[in-house]
Amino acid sequence: MRRVNLLCIFLALFFAAWFAVAPVAFAQIRTTEDDSMRIHRLHMLMNHGLIMFLDGINLKMVSNMKMTTSFDEQSEGYASKGMEEGRKAIELALSGEQNEILVEQGFGDHPLMKTARELGSTMLDLLTLLEKMEMEMMTNETMEIHHMHLLLNKGLENVAQGSNMIMATLLGSIPQIDQYLENQGWIMVKEGKTLIADITQSESYRKIQKTEGSSGESGESTLFAQTRQCADLSLKIADILSRMNIGGE
Repeated sequence: MRRVNLLCIFLALFFAAWFAVAPVAFAQIRTTEDDSMRIHRLHMLMNHGLIMFLDGINLKMVSNMKMTTSFDEQSEGYASKGMEEGRKAIELALSGEQNEILVEQGFGDHPLMKTARELGSTMLDLLTLLEKMEMEMMTNETMEIHHMHLLLNKGLENVAQGSNMIMATLLGSIPQIDQYLENQGWIMVKEGKTLIADITQSESYRKIQKTEGSSGESGESTLFAQTRQCADLSLKIADILSRMNIGGE
């Protein structure tokens, strides 16, 4: 009986100490994780918004190619909705309640918050440029340029999707799945960046650039100037996402 009483007293003291210390220990761990993850959630939301917008603008370009008229009107509707919601998501990440809370909590000068602001600003510059792009009355020449836009957008989508896959692993759920997500994420980031770079170094791109450069006072048409700017902004976004503190290439 004495041994049983001693065991009960020991267990009572053990669990009392455990419940007193454990919340503090877990709070310290979660503080370290949440500090970066709460900011990375802004990055993930912006990436999601960018993907929605790029899906929309690509659908709009395809519908304006007039290869079939059966679904063009419906495609335009989906495209506009995707572009609208995509922009809203990025703007929400930059100025929404969660952003304000993080600033109030002292994260305004955190390196990842600075990255978030740079990333969001560059994304919005790209969105504004794409929104202004002329798509009506496509000719054979402009069709080729718009095909470049489709590929540039696809490359950037891959980068954003890969980036979100990598950041998802920071939640630390299942090691085997996290490892797969991280590996596949970096593959998508690298291949997306390569696709964007390949377009700007392609023979077709250089041919149009050379032709445009020899015509007109400005040296290049508005559409090709927009294409070049889109490529530059896409590469900048890809570089920002690559250098974020989310692992390493």
